[in-house]
Amino acid sequence: MPKLTDPSVSNVGTLAATDRMMLARPGNGAAFYTTAEAIRVYAAPGYNVVQYGAVGDGATDDTAAIQATINAMGDNNTIYFPPGDYSISDALDFRDKSFITIECNQARIIPRSGVSFANKPVINLCGTNHSIIHNLNIVSSIVANIPSCAVLEGRTIAQPGGGNLFDGCFWQGYFADAVEENICQEVNTHMHCVLLSMNASPCIYDSSLDTYSRTGVESSNIRKSYYSCTIANYSTGGCVVFNGLCQEAAFRDCYLVDGTGAVAVNFIGAVSHWGMIFDNTRIEGTTPSANARFIKVASTTSANNLTIRNLVWGITSDAIIEIAGYIAVSSLDVRCNNNNVYILVDGGATLRSSQIYFDKASTINVLALGYANYNILIGGHTTPGNPFTGAGYYENEGQNTNIALSPGYAHGGSPIKTGRTTITNGDTTPTVSGFGYLIISNSAPTSITNFDDPVYGQEITIHFGNGNTTLVNGVGTLALSGTTNWNAPTGAMIKLVYDSSYGYWFETSRMVP
Repeated sequence: MPKLTDPSVSNVGTLAATDRMMLARPGNGAAFYTTAEAIRVYAAPGYNVVQYGAVGDGATDDTAAIQATINAMGDNNTIYFPPGDYSISDALDFRDKSFITIECNQARIIPRSGVSFANKPVINLCGTNHSIIHNLNIVSSIVANIPSCAVLEGRTIAQPGGGNLFDGCFWQGYFADAVEENICQEVNTHMHCVLLSMNASPCIYDSSLDTYSRTGVESSNIRKSYYSCTIANYSTGGCVVFNGLCQEAAFRDCYLVDGTGAVAVNFIGAVSHWGMIFDNTRIEGTTPSANARFIKVASTTSANNLTIRNLVWGITSDAIIEIAGYIAVSSLDVRCNNNNVYILVDGGATLRSSQIYFDKASTINVLALGYANYNILIGGHTTPGNPFTGAGYYENEGQNTNIALSPGYAHGGSPIKTGRTTITNGDTTPTVSGFGYLIISNSAPTSITNFDDPVYGQEITIHFGNGNTTLVNGVGTLALSGTTNWNAPTGAMIKLVYDSSYGYWFETSRMVP
């Protein structure tokens, strides 16, 4: 079909906008385009898929015509999809193209039913770099032989790929691996995009592992940004999976929808991820579940320099963050009104954080660190006061928990507030593991010489229910005021802090009624 500017076309005369030209309209509707419609379709800049034979009626197989357009356009050009539904039977291959623009105007790309897309994406952008993808709309409604993903991005042997901008895109449906799959990808930005998964595959899968040998290269997956995007999974696949070496992904002003019992952001693989940022993120659930999580770090995985700011958690579940491996949080700021547990640290896991902030109206169990053998390092914050801020106190329900505070942790306030317990009657060296408030009411005169199982920086408050208890000042045990023993009267209270470098419990204050 010639363009309107083709010199072989002459004597067209003067045409009104409502006149109809002898140019067939793809799809249903009027038989011919109006002049205004024809100009919009055929005079669009760049390479128009209709001019290469695409129909866009939702029934015709447009794969060959669209691929012919892609092959003809080369680099530094625009491919244009006029309004319509473009049915395809194979992946559209944009590999290794540079400085291109994919422009869609009320157009949808739809995989054909009854055609196998096994291990194939709908659109292959591997090696594509410095390009703009605008209003790309992909809908995969088939439930058998489904595509691996809507869009595949990554390196190739010829091109590193990356530096691409996705603006106003909408991808939804059934996919085998993910809605968007990124393999060894670099520096892509998504703005105002919507990614919807209708099955057990995540919306976004980032990996340094080339599972199907589609890219020919395996390396780190770095610097991905999502701004004002909706990322929703209506099944059990979750929103984002990081597998392999993934670095520097940022999600800002995004809305995540977490499916039934799913993990919104899953860190997996025997690797170390780092530099992830979630800023001003809101998460809701299609069906709230006790197993739903915002973040889960697998047992063999490390997540380093993780920053979470202004997170709004809208799902009632057992925990918001679950750590089975290792996580280093540089900043954690969570707002939630329906969870008693914010962080669940599984046995053998490690949590390191410089700042943790929870906005919780009323609870005594805001921070739960699990039930056995943990390594928790909290400290190094730079602002005065307690880094755990909010109402109530923070309860550690753990047993044999090693909570280590950094040596520079010297600001005002109690760094760790833990659970309340009543000391066993007659115990002369009671344990303080996991506790910060102790009630002592011995039935007979008892001398306490030490408090067992302390951790560096731990502070305890002791309330005496009667006058039967004496704290014994001693070398390497209790350093009491005046270096003398103290027979505490009924109702008295004392505060002690433990310094492991000296092996002492140092008295910081006492109150006598």
